[in-house]
Amino acid sequence: MKSQLITIVAAVLVVGCGESQQSAPVAGHQSYPVSEVDSGLLDAAENGNLEAVQKHLAAGMDFELKCTGCGGTALLHAAFGGHKEIVELLIANGADVNAKNDSGRTSLNWADKEIAALLRKHGGKTADELKAEETDRKPFIPNSVVKLNEEEVKKVLMLFVGERVGRAEDDLKEMSMKFKIKSLLDWEKEGSSIAGVTEMTERTKGKMIIKERVYYDYGSNLFINEQTNKNNETQQSFGIWDTKEMTMNWYVDKNEMRVEAKQIFTGPRQSTSKTKLWNRVGSKWELLGNATREFQPLASGGSHEGK
Repeated sequence: MKSQLITIVAAVLVVGCGESQQSAPVAGHQSYPVSEVDSGLLDAAENGNLEAVQKHLAAGMDFELKCTGCGGTALLHAAFGGHKEIVELLIANGADVNAKNDSGRTSLNWADKEIAALLRKHGGKTADELKAEETDRKPFIPNSVVKLNEEEVKKVLMLFVGERVGRAEDDLKEMSMKFKIKSLLDWEKEGSSIAGVTEMTERTKGKMIIKERVYYDYGSNLFINEQTNKNNETQQSFGIWDTKEMTMNWYVDKNEMRVEAKQIFTGPRQSTSKTKLWNRVGSKWELLGNATREFQPLASGGSHEGK
């Protein structure tokens, strides 16, 4: 995988509440008038008054309030002013690193190099990067127009329940792997979902390599698979169920990678999955490789059923 492209903005930008011809903080920056409600926190953030910002936060001030003149939040003002400690404090308190001002700019558009690295670490992006993401992502994961009822959701999830063995062939890494999966369902509702938990295990060593939580979201009509690996890193894949074809179409959409997998079921715990992986190269997506996974039921005695 290629490392994420970092865009350095060095052109004339409309930043903060005024204009600048450089991406670094500007001395003597002239702010537009702001309301009495938000002026204290915003002024403190932009002027580097850490103690005042701490007091505002302790008093319960909403740090996502926007300046009435430019639409910038406290984080945008702090980043514009070049005050790293205040930026760190606001991020630690949950400030939105990608909040936009009225001109559509984010903090990263006009942060200095050090603050830009901090924002990047916490998922910060420029306005252009966010726009590109929105354009790229919308067509990749299709809208699911078929809404399943509770009984239909249970039937789909029951296809995963129990123990099964699998084999994976990956032409990208030129590797083959065998593993065992044990799936249990938790029928308690969590908001608008019924959750299932799947633990994937290496067949020989018995070491957990990934843990999955599969559930159906009634708002989007999508199955969601939350996968957590041994390093406690989590990613989501989104599934659309085709009842007629007995197929789950899974999609993963990340900044630098896309995955599409067609999992065809021939029975409970028995399926074949064909996967394609793409990598972003500039503004285009290039096919990286293909992977195949086959799953078979595991009988109580530890052998394959029907074998």
